[in-house]
Amino acid sequence: MGWSYRLFLATGLFSLSVMVSTPLFGQSEQSAFRIDTDIYEDISKPPVMRSLTLFDKGICYDFDNTNTKFVTVIDPKNQRIILLNPEKEIKAELRMSELEQRLADATGQLNPEQKKAMAQSNGIERDPATQEIIVQNKALEYRCTIQKVEKSDIAGLYCQFADWSARLNAIYPPYWPAYLRLELNGAVAAENAVPQELQKISRSNGKERRLTAKLLTNWRLSNEDQKLILRAQGMMVKFQAVNVEQFTNKK
Repeated sequence: MGWSYRLFLATGLFSLSVMVSTPLFGQSEQSAFRIDTDIYEDISKPPVMRSLTLFDKGICYDFDNTNTKFVTVIDPKNQRIILLNPEKEIKAELRMSELEQRLADATGQLNPEQKKAMAQSNGIERDPATQEIIVQNKALEYRCTIQKVEKSDIAGLYCQFADWSARLNAIYPPYWPAYLRLELNGAVAAENAVPQELQKISRSNGKERRLTAKLLTNWRLSNEDQKLILRAQGMMVKFQAVNVEQFTNKK
């Protein structure tokens, strides 16, 4: 899928956390801003994926700027996620309640040993030398530096985007719930901040894999950003509607 690298960073393997919910509905004016994200397997080499996320009127428009050009629209106010494939001109809508049910069904398929392993989070830690926020267990570690935000709602808006992105990826194989990343998202939002650099270190069978995401924020949207949003809104109206399984298969 087009989200593979980005959402590999968004989800947690063998982990559990407390979900933090940040209510933003009902705010008369919500901040408009953008975040560019570069993801690296090797920090000395070019990024393996780039994405652009635009936040406007409480809606998140996430553009895969690498090679697949998929668009994911996260619309918490209307409790939906819309997947767009410009090449195939198809769209799929997933209600957030349906996503939660899919996640519950997937979690129910885990065996007792897996569920027990997922519960071994060490809680929120802070590296005194680097001031990184750390969430980890035996199999997985997140390390995150943060940047304070200009307006009070920005941290919550980003947290909602990151939470729903993580949940979305968790309905695809290997179906591991994103609890550890949700815990990290809540800790960052509690600092009235968004990530600046985020590392995900996964360990299995004596091997370690490290991914690094670097986030560049701009607290305003450009004219080009506004055009991208209008383009995505047009796709949401014009594209052929299919279900999530058909959308995935047609990729």
